[in-house]
Amino acid sequence: MKAMSMEWMIGIEHRPIPGTQFSARNRSRHSQMVSVLGLWGQRADVLFVTIDLPNTKNVKLKLEPEGKFYFSATVGSENLPYEIDINFHDKVKVNESKASVGPRTIVYLIKKEESKWWNRLLKEEERLQCL
Repeated sequence: MKAMSMEWMIGIEHRPIPGTQFSARNRSRHSQMVSVLGLWGQRADVLFVTIDLPNTKNVKLKLEPEGKFYFSATVGSENLPYEIDINFHDKVKVNESKASVGPRTIVYLIKKEESKWWNRLLKEEERLQCL
């Protein structure tokens, strides 16, 4: 994965990723609440995805050509597991996409397979359950 400069983010209108803008229980047996903010923006040729999750460690990102995106990390001093598993609206170019992983923010520049505007981020029309 290539490193990405935050300069790419300037001038892009970001929208919340459905289902990620609220405090939500993670998918583990823990009862603690994890607050996560997911933002996205786009141009005709690229998608910008930002995951704001403080004190992240053990970050794993996986992007597949058909548009499947998987993110997992441990969060906070208690190392709570957290994950996001979504299907983007269309296909993407994995080799031309770049990620920047920091202790608080994960930024992903994802190259679209076709240079066209997406009317939504996800393949599914319904909103995601709170993660």
